[in-house]
Amino acid sequence: MQETDLISLGAGAQWLAAQTGQGWTPALLIDRLLARGKPGVCVLLPAGWALLRADDGEPARLPRTDVFRVADGDDFLEQFAMFGDLSIASGVPGGLVDARGGSFRSVAPIPAAMLRVMPEELHALATAAGVTPPPTLMRRVAQMRAQARLRSDDLPAADSDPAEPSG
Repeated sequence: MQETDLISLGAGAQWLAAQTGQGWTPALLIDRLLARGKPGVCVLLPAGWALLRADDGEPARLPRTDVFRVADGDDFLEQFAMFGDLSIASGVPGGLVDARGGSFRSVAPIPAAMLRVMPEELHALATAAGVTPPPTLMRRVAQMRAQARLRSDDLPAADSDPAEPSG
């Protein structure tokens, strides 16, 4: 998962407002993600952010800005839902998972500005609001690849003799 694949709360609310014609805000986005259940939430942490490795509790510092998937998105988002003002909101996730599968805990609370939402979550919210968002280029490429894989699964294996019946 790359930083460019994820969307901030503010940008997500703007996109949903444009797609649905409704007044979306970051706080409403959080509420709707919680209502859907098991939201795909990530955080974008800056270089130098202090972490603890989950397996041994050893400290770790990020050498560069990196994206982490939040292990329990519901719990984490509920912490933000309690704030009236997201500009001062922060929360502590139960666990963070990096792209290599490493598990960590954040030493400090993570501000709402570092939250990122997966595009699939936004598309699901738009669809639930009665709008079918247009597919992005990356989504169309992923669909074409999936269709190509399905077609290749239907082809006989290269080492099998098509004249021989299987069984």
